[in-house]
Amino acid sequence: MEAKQEVKQTESFLSKASIRNVGIPLSKMKRAGDLLRGKRVDYALGILKNTRRMANISLIDLIKSAIANAVEKDENVKADQLRIKTLITNQGKVLKRMRPRAMGRGNVILKRSCHIYIELF
Repeated sequence: MEAKQEVKQTESFLSKASIRNVGIPLSKMKRAGDLLRGKRVDYALGILKNTRRMANISLIDLIKSAIANAVEKDENVKADQLRIKTLITNQGKVLKRMRPRAMGRGNVILKRSCHIYIELF
């Protein structure tokens, strides 16, 4: 008896892009990124252009870069058919700054950043 081996075809990503140390806090970037997971690329760009968030500028550039990577990798790909498979946001560097306060004290101001990783299929 021969054992049948089932080969599972997993959807692999077509292209990927990442950007590091974006000067926007992770919490604000996650709110913008949650709107885009699983959406078509052209629909996602429309969402980003019609909502007012500072994170949208970085996400638009990142999506356009991933589209360019997909077209360069395979010329038969149409940008309208691409979907966002994963969009991961992670904590980046935290810059610490001091703000002078009364009686010679100082408060620490944390300037947070984040990393973004996107895959299209």
